[in-house]
Amino acid sequence: MDKNLIKWGPWVIGLGVAYYVFSKARNTVEEAVDTVGKPIGGALAELQFLINGSHAVTSSYVGFVLDSEKLDENYKVKDMLWYEGISKLNEGNDAMLREIFDRNKVLKPQYIVLLDGEVNPEILFTINKA
Repeated sequence: MDKNLIKWGPWVIGLGVAYYVFSKARNTVEEAVDTVGKPIGGALAELQFLINGSHAVTSSYVGFVLDSEKLDENYKVKDMLWYEGISKLNEGNDAMLREIFDRNKVLKPQYIVLLDGEVNPEILFTINKA
């Protein structure tokens, strides 16, 4: 047993250290790639929009359904893709989202009554007037 420990012990310790160093280096590389890759990906997407003649989807109607499935049990937005999609449809939706959610994307208490219903400027005016 002692011979095996002396023979293989340094190798096992060395492998453990190598694994630790490699995993830390991999995390650092992934973070660096994300930092550089996301802006480049966004620029390439814009370039593709220009080449294809496509554009972002917009809507002239100001309003949306406040889907409770998009929020967690604390009324915090859990589906950021939904939030960003609604906000980019038009400036009115973006303004309403900023009004009904706080800076941490948690639904303000006075707007909980809007869950699973339509949100539009008239409804917000009525709630804020009361």
